[in-house]
Amino acid sequence: MIAQFFLHNWQRKLVALLTAIIIWLFVNHSINETQTISNVPIRIINLPQDKTIQGLLPNGILSRRITLTLKGSKDVVEQLEPGDLEVLLDASTADNDDWIVTVSKKNLISLNPAIDLSQHIAQINNNEFVIKLSKLVTAKIPLTIESPRGVPPQGYEYLDIWPQHLIQTISGP
Repeated sequence: MIAQFFLHNWQRKLVALLTAIIIWLFVNHSINETQTISNVPIRIINLPQDKTIQGLLPNGILSRRITLTLKGSKDVVEQLEPGDLEVLLDASTADNDDWIVTVSKKNLISLNPAIDLSQHIAQINNNEFVIKLSKLVTAKIPLTIESPRGVPPQGYEYLDIWPQHLIQTISGP
């Protein structure tokens, strides 16, 4: 009876099984998921020489972070963590000193080589994020080193003091 169940009209059952597998694959890969990821780092490139941004670290990453809402294929979006993403912004596209940032797919960089964002992310939403460009100021600050006072710790002695007057050059907003 079981053999007849599988062997009777086996061609139709095989076509039905293959069709079901193909439909399942298409549906499974087309399911979209939405996930909010916070603390995504922002990297700034092509910043003009005479401009800076408050909180910009020497490696080009802002100390402020952004929260993104990503919509895309379920298998990729579920895997994403804040350390897998980075927002790359080109400062040469800023139209004024109060730069309102809009994050799109072209600004999103995957730090995880196993994740391809361009194919699997459909939509990106973020809260309004304003970056204020300011003039880069450079100043020379004088430092004065005073002679040591008191008794040196045991096993140490005061030998000499290198230049008592130094000048430190700093740059920033």
